[in-house]
Order: sequence, then structure tokens, then C-alpha cells
Amino acid sequence: MREILIQFIRKFDQNIHPKRIREVLRYVNYLLITFGLIFFSISVGVIGFMLIENYSFSDALYMTIITVSTVGFGEVRQLSTEGRMFVSLLIIFNVGIFAYSVGNLANFIVDGDYKRIFKDLLIGRKIDKMKDHIIVCGYGRYGKSVVQHLLNQDLPCVLIETDLEKVEDIRKESLITVLEGDATDEETLKEAGVDHARALVTTLPEDADNVYVTLSTRHLSTDIKIISRANIASSKKNLLKAGANQVLIPENIGGFYMSSLITKPDIIQIFTEISSLGGSSFRLAEIILDPLPSRLIGKTLQDLNLEEKAGVKVIGMKLENGTMTVNPTKEIELQEKMGIVVLGNQEQISKFHHLTREFDLIE
Repeated sequence: MREILIQFIRKFDQNIHPKRIREVLRYVNYLLITFGLIFFSISVGVIGFMLIENYSFSDALYMTIITVSTVGFGEVRQLSTEGRMFVSLLIIFNVGIFAYSVGNLANFIVDGDYKRIFKDLLIGRKIDKMKDHIIVCGYGRYGKSVVQHLLNQDLPCVLIETDLEKVEDIRKESLITVLEGDATDEETLKEAGVDHARALVTTLPEDADNVYVTLSTRHLSTDIKIISRANIASSKKNLLKAGANQVLIPENIGGFYMSSLITKPDIIQIFTEISSLGGSSFRLAEIILDPLPSRLIGKTLQDLNLEEKAGVKVIGMKLENGTMTVNPTKEIELQEKMGIVVLGNQEQISKFHHLTREFDLIE
């Protein structure tokens, strides 16, 4: 039975994660037990009435239903002394079972557990189709801000959150792809697509949890970029050892920001306008030259005239090894998997990205 059900589930989604299969099986077992108890309760009553009172099957079924449900309709006929004893025992034995079973079914339907299971399966299929997405662990103050900025830049992301109530609210109020689960569990990370994700951001409130998430993520993927939050400076070293590429301490960033408002207010205002969700139409974007045709390797920005065609400003170029050149000259040669950081509005950035893909338009 179990194998048949698993095969049926895999027909719905061949790549369904084992964790979701176990969850579906748990609810199926839960329903089977509920229906089994109801069937057993009714069977005992029907057989008892037929043997003790010589009722027909229909009369025995009727008497059983009104007895175990404690409805209290009239008897088919006067019960014998043995029949009354049987009814008394049947009520004592079944009233709890019947109430438990009916309550469970009501909760399953009213609370929407079946909807959540089906929605989780659909989300799993959606994540399987994602590529180079970003995983965000935790939807607290910092996690929420990260997700909002990613969505504002049209970057695919998957949110992992343990609070089921918060997950349901997020699914109702937004289009965020949210996965209910514990980010410190490797199974949850696998379900979030860590093996084909571009980056992971962990913003959990406890540094120990962030270290564990970082360790697990680095174990599952050697290429993924990991950015972690740290509450205290001493945790930064542990997070870097665990495999984090970058570790940020929000309090330090906030202190730097506030002091800069005094020493460099105009620069901070420009940065705020660029990075704000509802501010300036200009923003920063990184365009990765991958793939880069061999005929364009060695060409420069000046040769291709990309800035003028798109209307953007190139403010940085990063090599595959991570070396960054700020405010590069137009004579720097393009290389495979080079990242180009540009400043412009959405239309200009989209045009620049289009030009780097439609190479016939560049020549």
C-alpha cells in the first residue's frame, strides 16, 4: 500500500522531495486510522445488534449510528436486558472514538491541511524548475528586507520559514515562494534547491543557527555564495570558517551609516536613493557575461560601445576569481564569466543585458 501510494505521488511530481512524501504519507496514515476507527466502531455495533437482538443489517446499522453518535432517536424495538448492556458498553467504548474521528476529519477539512499539502507540492515543483535562485533563511526584520529588495530587482528567491502561521500569512499576502521548514535541517535546504541555487542568505536570530546553516549549505554545495548575519563580532570568524563568503553585523552597518550621514551626507543620500524600494528609478545591477562568444573575448567596452547604446554607466567590473575593478577604463578586455556592475534605470539595464545576449546587435 505504501509503495503504491509513493508511486502515485511520484506520478504527480517525479522530483518530489522525500520530506514531502513522508508528510503526505503521514496525513494518509492519519486519515486511514481515523476511517479505520469509524469502520471498526460501526462494525462492532452492527454485528452486536444482529447477534444479540436478531436485527436485520439495516436495522442494526441504524441502531449503531444513533448509538455511537449519541443522537438518541427511537429504538427499532424494545431492547432485551442483554441488548441494553451491549448498548451501554457500546456508548462507553465508542463515544470517544467517534468524537475523536469526526473531530479529526472536521479539522482536516476546516483547517485546510489538505490545501496546505497540495500547495506544498506545487511549491516543490516550482522550486525544481528554478535555476540560480537565492535562498533566504528566516523572515524576521532582516530577512523580510532582503526578500523585498530581491523581489524589487526581479530576482527569483525562495524563503525558508519555520513559523507555520507566518508562512500562511505570507502566502496570502504576497507572491513570495515560501517553504515551511527548518533551515538548519539539510532536508529543508535540499528541498529549497540548494544544489542549483545561486546564493543563500541566512538571517536567523541565533548565531549558532546561522553557523549550522552555513556548514550544511557548504557541505551540500561548494559553489553557492553564502551571506550570513552575525549578532556579535566573535561569531564572524566561526561563520567564515564554516564556509560563509561574507558575514555582516547589522549593528556595525547601522553605526557606519549613521556616522556617514554626518561626515558624507550627500554620498549617503545618493546611495539611499539608488537602493531604496520606493525612491529613485536608478539602481545598480550586475550583468554576468556567461556565455561569452569566443569572437568577443578580448573586445573592450570601447570597441562595443555598450554604455552609449544602453545609456548606462559602468562603475565596476569583476573577474571570475572575484577581483573587482571600480570605475574601470573602457580599455579593459571582456572575459568569460566577467561581471559588469552598471548604474541606470530599469529600461537601460534591461537594454544593456539584452545587448550582452544579442551579440549580433553589438557588432
